[in-house]
Amino acid sequence: MKDKVVAHVFSALRSALCAHIRNRLRRTISPTFNVMHLKHMLPPMHEEVQVLMAKLEEACDAKQEVDIHAMFTRLTLDIIGTTTEVSLHATQTQS
Repeated sequence: MKDKVVAHVFSALRSALCAHIRNRLRRTISPTFNVMHLKHMLPPMHEEVQVLMAKLEEACDAKQEVDIHAMFTRLTLDIIGTTTEVSLHATQTQS
C-alpha cells in the first residue's frame, strides 16, 4: 500500500514538473513563431529559394551534376542568416 502511495506521489510530481517545463518552453518559443513574425520572414525566405532555383536552372541548362545536399545546406544557412539578420547569408553565391 505504501509503495502505491509513493509511486502515485512521484507520478504526480513528475507530471507537474513536465507540465511546468513544457509551459515555460512554450512561453519562451511562442513569440518567435507567431503568425505575423512568420509572414514577415516569408519574403526573405522566398528570395533565397529563388537564388537556389536560379543556380539549379543554370546547372540544368549546362547539363551539370550538382551536389544538392551542399546546395540545400547553403540555402539553409542563407535563410537562417537572412531571417535572423546574422551575417551568415550569401553562402549560395560563394560557391
